[in-house]
Amino acid sequence: MIPSPLHFSFIPAGGIETASSRIRVYTLYNALVQQGVQGKIGYSLKANVLFFQKKVTMKNLLQARLAKARGCVIMYDVDDFGRSLWYWVSKKHFREMLSVADIVTVCSAGQLDLLISEYKISGKAAAIPNAIDYFPPAPVRLAQRKREKLRIVWFGNGDNFCLFERYLNALRAIRHSEIVAIVNEAAIPEFSRRYSFVHFLPWRMHDFVSNLQSCDLACLMHDGTVYDTAKGNNRMISSITWGVPAVVSRTPEYERTAKESGIEYAVFSNEEELYAVIERLRSPASREQYLEAAQSVIWSRYAADIIARQYLDLVDQFISERRNRLSRR
Repeated sequence: MIPSPLHFSFIPAGGIETASSRIRVYTLYNALVQQGVQGKIGYSLKANVLFFQKKVTMKNLLQARLAKARGCVIMYDVDDFGRSLWYWVSKKHFREMLSVADIVTVCSAGQLDLLISEYKISGKAAAIPNAIDYFPPAPVRLAQRKREKLRIVWFGNGDNFCLFERYLNALRAIRHSEIVAIVNEAAIPEFSRRYSFVHFLPWRMHDFVSNLQSCDLACLMHDGTVYDTAKGNNRMISSITWGVPAVVSRTPEYERTAKESGIEYAVFSNEEELYAVIERLRSPASREQYLEAAQSVIWSRYAADIIARQYLDLVDQFISERRNRLSRR
């Protein structure tokens, strides 16, 4: 049986500068603590819930097996697939952790479908969305500015720059505009040589929000491989919450989020639609209307405390079902 109260032990893939770890571990940890739940970043023998995020080593597997033997709940969180996942975990260790874990979580319905179809995980898997990134205390309503040039920003890991790259010529052709890309610093020299007309900024935690807010619109896309299209909506909801409207690709999580937030018109399928959406949002008034419609909906669905409650409900459900099974023996 699992002792009460719950005590989480989080084993993140990386540090707080690692986007997926910041979102799926550090943000969740902070929200749980604020709700009075005990927890620790790092392995703890006091924990009765072990939460492994993406990365798996032999040591992690041993920790998981020993903890499970003494009645702990083992959670494994996977927020990416394909090459981005194999950077953190070998395929062998991944399959082993899937078999050990009591609960496996992903960040989107598309990823859940991939997990079930490719690894035959069903009953113990669930999709829990990403929380809004960079720890906002509330939505930020920026005063929208009218400038000589509309600043259009893309941000992401250098491995995903190819998705943005396909639209660069179309963006360059937009009148009175400036293109900004916030990307990991190591990738900037190469990208700058290829695209001198793009203003590149390093993606760092301490100044990301201010760099984002120096722009008027975010342009975000997931229209690539099956693993790209299954990604979550985190960059979209984070940009909007911090006061920068986003125009997004017509891919599952972005399109769903746009519909639920009343900004269906901000979705594009091709270069022509991208141009039309950007022109529609060129005026400060149109961007203010966008934020008025979207921010409160997004906050009510993806604030950290809302997402933390979903994790707690999932653990509570598992514990209840396990107790019922034991009582029937």
